[in-house]
Amino acid sequence: MAEDFIGMQTRIRRELNRTGMTADIRDFIVDAIKYYEGDRYEFNEDSATASTVTGDPFVSAPAGFLAIDNIKLVAGGVERRLREEDAITLDNRRESTAEPTDYAIYKNAIRLHPVPDQVYELRILHHRTLPEISASASDGAINAWMTAAGTLIRTKAKEYLYDHKLRNYKAGQTMRGLAEIEWSRLVKKSRRKTGRGRIIAMRF
Repeated sequence: MAEDFIGMQTRIRRELNRTGMTADIRDFIVDAIKYYEGDRYEFNEDSATASTVTGDPFVSAPAGFLAIDNIKLVAGGVERRLREEDAITLDNRRESTAEPTDYAIYKNAIRLHPVPDQVYELRILHHRTLPEISASASDGAINAWMTAAGTLIRTKAKEYLYDHKLRNYKAGQTMRGLAEIEWSRLVKKSRRKTGRGRIIAMRF
């Protein structure tokens, strides 16, 4: 069932059969999101477009990106994939102006080489963060961490509560195991949909 921020707090409190602890529950929900947000799921992969500027090697990366997966440059209606290089390699190359063939990520921006000789469209696939849910967020705050990954975040938050607030380490260990199972399920589901067929390593 989809929940917003206050809904998840209420459910955690009910499942723990506890009253109060509002600040702790909010904090541990946020901590759980931060723990998992670096992993890939179908809901935190995205696409974006950008335009180059003639004579400028830098293009702003998509807002909230964590990693760039692929960049295609469109020239004359034809897409061509750019090669990824490290920033030092591009920096050591002789400066030239032409249709870009390579890119690197530097200071949260996309650096192109050669320097664009005209305006080109870039089509970008990337891994990104979701709109932030902080401890001070409104009760109605909602995103995929509350919906698609709600069971994962709720379980991880309960692990933190048992370990750090209630000092019930056996219950915390149980929640940790359940969170691992749910994490693995979500990742497998995402990879079936996106075609990423890699072996999944458990998060211990």
